[in-house]
Amino acid sequence: MDTGRTEMKGRKAFRKGRRILWIILAVVLCWAYWILFFQYVIPWERTLFLNYQSFRERADFVGRNYPPELPAVAEDIRYYYGRSGIVINAGMSFTVSGDEYQELKETYLSRYEERKEEYLRESQQSLEDDQKSCKEWETSGGTIYEFNRTVTSEIFKEGGLDYLEKISRNKIEDYTILADEKMKGQEDAYWLNGILVNDDTHEIVFFGVQTIYRKARE
Repeated sequence: MDTGRTEMKGRKAFRKGRRILWIILAVVLCWAYWILFFQYVIPWERTLFLNYQSFRERADFVGRNYPPELPAVAEDIRYYYGRSGIVINAGMSFTVSGDEYQELKETYLSRYEERKEEYLRESQQSLEDDQKSCKEWETSGGTIYEFNRTVTSEIFKEGGLDYLEKISRNKIEDYTILADEKMKGQEDAYWLNGILVNDDTHEIVFFGVQTIYRKARE
């Protein structure tokens, strides 16, 4: 009698264990399909991250000019990462108080100014080394730096920056583009990254857009 009950319990435990294994296998397969296929087709977005470093890892190339670390005085930090087909958007914003705001603006602005100077030096060197190849490269792509531009709805639309409304705290016309870097490569590949600032609220917003074919989002 006891033997029969033991065998029955063993069969139940086996069936239960098998069901759990099938569930685990189904979850793993769904996750694998998402990683390999669906995340590149189905639009999705994410606003919650464990910390700034985990956000930077996800942003990858799109956030190439984001600071390596957030300032200790950063408050009300907000993140955004979204993907729709071949278009990737990444943004991060925070506020600071006191003199730190102006200091951070100067620091972030100087980084873009240095990048522009470096780009111009490399372009000039390329022109001197091989004028023909440099000319061909300029016709297929290039990099443009711009500073201290007033934000308008047209700029937002042109740059595909509407997603920033999900992490900003004010109307878009209340911001200034401190600096931005726009890169257009062959096959109409397109990258845009930069910084918005609001002097009234001491808000700093980093943004980044990447697509391998810009017309796909127009």
